[in-house]
Amino acid sequence: MHSRATSAWSKPLKPTANNEAAQYRTLIDCIERGDVEGVTMWLADAGPNAAALLQTNPVPLSHAVFNNHEAIVCLLLEKDALGSSHLDKEIQAVGRRFTHSPLRSAVEYGHCESVKALLRYGAVPERDLLGTACVLGRLDIVSDLLGAGANPDARPDSPKPNGRTALMQAAGVGNAAAVVVLLAHGAQPNLGHDEPGGTALEHAKRTGHSDVVFLLEPFKLPPLSDILTDIDAGDASGAAADATTSALLKWVTNGGEASHRFIARMDEGRVRMPLLVYAAMQGNDSAVATLLKSNAPIDATILGEPTETTADGQTALVRAAIGGFPAIVEILLAAGADPAHRST
Repeated sequence: MHSRATSAWSKPLKPTANNEAAQYRTLIDCIERGDVEGVTMWLADAGPNAAALLQTNPVPLSHAVFNNHEAIVCLLLEKDALGSSHLDKEIQAVGRRFTHSPLRSAVEYGHCESVKALLRYGAVPERDLLGTACVLGRLDIVSDLLGAGANPDARPDSPKPNGRTALMQAAGVGNAAAVVVLLAHGAQPNLGHDEPGGTALEHAKRTGHSDVVFLLEPFKLPPLSDILTDIDAGDASGAAADATTSALLKWVTNGGEASHRFIARMDEGRVRMPLLVYAAMQGNDSAVATLLKSNAPIDATILGEPTETTADGQTALVRAAIGGFPAIVEILLAAGADPAHRST
C-alpha cells in the first residue's frame, strides 16, 4: 500500500529541471514495477494538471507501453496522455533512437496487452503494422489488428509503389498460421500477379516455404493464355458459355482483377487490352456478363502501348457494335455503358 506521502505531487516544488525529473521519476518507477495503485495516486495528486503534464512529457506512456502494462496504459490514456484524438502522435520510444506512434512501438515490441489498450482507445493501425506483426510471428497481435479494422490488403505508405501486403510478408517468412488468419479475413491471395514481386504464392515459393505454398496453391490464378483461349471458344450466342468461361471464372473468383489489361496486337497496333473489351470483340456474351458481375469497369478503353493507335479509347460497347454483336450491345447498355462515348 502506498501512502500519499510517496507522491512527488503532494508538496509544491520549485520548477527546476531536477525537480521536474524527480516528479516524473516517481510515476515512471510505479509504471516500471506495474504499480497500478501508485500510478492512480500520482494522477490523483496531479489533479486537473495531469493531462497537460502527460502531454508535455510522453515518457510515462512510452514506459507503460514498453513494460506492457495494459491497465496503466489505459489509466494514462484516460487522462488524455497524448491529447485528444492524437493517438497517432509519434513519441520517443524506450530504447529507440527514432520516434514512433505508441501503437507501432507496442507492435514492434510484441506487447499484445499494450496493443489491446491502445486499440481500445481508438488508435488506428498504420498500413504496414499488420505485415510487421506477421513477420514477427505475433498471431495474437495480427488478430487484434484485424479485429480493429486493419485492412488485410493494405500496402505500406511508401514512395515505392506496390509494396508488399501482409499476406505477401507472411508468406515470405513462412508464417502459415498468419496466412490462414489473413485469408479468413478476406485477404486477396493474388494481389501482385501483374507486378515484378509477384503474389503471396510466388513469395512463398522463392523463400522455400512449402507449407505456405500448399495453402496458397489452390488460389493460383490460371494463365492468361487459358482465359483468352476460353473466351475465343465462345460464340456470339453464348451457347458454349458453361464450358468456355471456366478459366475466366477461376480468375475472378480467386481475386484476379476483372479490370485487368493485357498486351495484345491488333491491326491498329500494339495495345493494352481490357478483358471486357476483348470478350466483347470475340462475341462472348457469357464472358462479358461474368466480367460485369465482377465489377469490370464498363467503359474501360483500349490503350496504345507504347504509342497511340487508332483503336485508343474504344470501349467494349464500341467494339461490340463494330463486331455486330447486338446481344452484347444490349447487355452493356443495360449495365450502364455510355452510348455517347467517343474513342480518341
